[in-house]
Amino acid sequence: MSKDDAYRAAHLQAALADDPRVHELELDVLIRAGRAQVTGVVATNDRRDAVRKVLADLAPDLEIDNLTTVAEYARDPSVERMR
Repeated sequence: MSKDDAYRAAHLQAALADDPRVHELELDVLIRAGRAQVTGVVATNDRRDAVRKVLADLAPDLEIDNLTTVAEYARDPSVERMR
């Protein structure tokens, strides 16, 4: 990854953290050969879809590989007892 690609990837990663449609801090962006690859975990399917939209808005020249996954939470979380 070139220095320019690294700078641009950091800018896109910050945009995903700041944009209210996504607002995810733990996403990673890697740019290579005209493609932006995004990995990490998002809270909902809507946020996963928003990742692609935000990146398409900011970097229309890049192909987007959205490899994010949606977090799965237990429906009946166990109770932790404090003593």
